[in-house]
Amino acid sequence: EVNSPHISIATLPGMWDRTLTLSSSGKTFSATGWKVGWSIGPPHLTTALTSVQQWVNFSAPTPNQDAIALSLLAARQPYQTHPTYYSHIAAEYKRKRQLLCEALRTAGMEPILPNGGFFIMADTTGLTYPKEFGEVVTEAMPVTPMPRDWALSRWMTEVVGVTAIPPCAFYKVENVGLASNLLRFAYCKGDDTILEAHERFKKYFQSDDADADAGAAAVSAKRNGDNGRDDEQDVDVEGSARKKTRE
Repeated sequence: EVNSPHISIATLPGMWDRTLTLSSSGKTFSATGWKVGWSIGPPHLTTALTSVQQWVNFSAPTPNQDAIALSLLAARQPYQTHPTYYSHIAAEYKRKRQLLCEALRTAGMEPILPNGGFFIMADTTGLTYPKEFGEVVTEAMPVTPMPRDWALSRWMTEVVGVTAIPPCAFYKVENVGLASNLLRFAYCKGDDTILEAHERFKKYFQSDDADADAGAAAVSAKRNGDNGRDDEQDVDVEGSARKKTRE
């Protein structure tokens, strides 16, 4: 893992003429709302892409494009204690990944350590939740009955106060069961969000009253359609902190 840099397919022998590399400023410069991206490749591919692109987007944000162009140049320069901004951001994500891994282990989950990206898949085999959460029927659930990872994510949001993505949302219907013992978490977050998730995991999973609290919350949620904690916020490690909403 120490020496596992990203290798672009375009740099492999014979692949330049066959590869169109696409990227964006969203995660790299924390500018997801700007919607500025770029393509790199040989003329016969970029020309074709340009021919299509001019009919897809209208009124591109020119100031944003100029700003990102300058950022791409500046990112190659030394940044803080690192030789480039890119090495800085890679180190930051690695540090945040470690913070999230520690939080997940506090909850009894085993993270599947990635060598890159922004997401961690965690093995949830050791977790249990009240069966009532799996008996609910919602329009969003991919199959009936509700998959385990889907129900576990709902329970974790309502009872523990931390939100993850159930991976079965990305599977074909016939393969939903493959994600049963997994949850997806994101570490492209502020430290305060990750640390808050850690504290909530610690408070719940290391409490002697955890099982009793979970059962009471499940019954309340099923009977009233409400978990009785509307004034609190969930720590959403797949998005931003948000108010609880009903399905």
